[in-house]
Amino acid sequence: IDILDKQLNLLKALLSYTNEESSQDSDNNVIIESVFNNFNDFIRHSSKRYNNRDAFFIINDEYDIQDILHSIFKLFYKDIEKESVIPKFAGSSTRIDFVLNNRQIGIEVKMTRDGLNDKQLCDQLLLDIDRYFSLNTLKTLYCFIYDPDKRITNPYLIKRDIENKSSNENTIKVFICQ
Repeated sequence: IDILDKQLNLLKALLSYTNEESSQDSDNNVIIESVFNNFNDFIRHSSKRYNNRDAFFIINDEYDIQDILHSIFKLFYKDIEKESVIPKFAGSSTRIDFVLNNRQIGIEVKMTRDGLNDKQLCDQLLLDIDRYFSLNTLKTLYCFIYDPDKRITNPYLIKRDIENKSSNENTIKVFICQ
């Protein structure tokens, strides 16, 4: 429990400035985008510990990233839903990683790995995006792609292609963390 308390205090200290600096109208965007923009620094700093102690986080896969992000977002959003099921669409259902229903925000998390190249990653996200917006309950979708080994050859193209699916009713924002 002591380690969990330390992790929580570290998260609060790292992100507290975000809550203080944001305005009422843009709190959600500022918080979410700050978390994504500073994620690499957060992971790097939480693994360089005094006296070579073990890192706070060990990242093996996408679920580890989801757990870390869920812990961070719980500091700001008590009502965040994890792995919300999207009803069947064309015979299959899918899950969105996080939903803030009262704010009409969804968050999808991906992590690159062997067997998941740029095209497959983009195809997965584009297919999921159509499903997510089919319910008409989301206005903004954040896609967070964690790419620690820099497998994505052209992050700009993936960001552009996915964000181009935005419409007058829906906004898509992509963050690629390399």
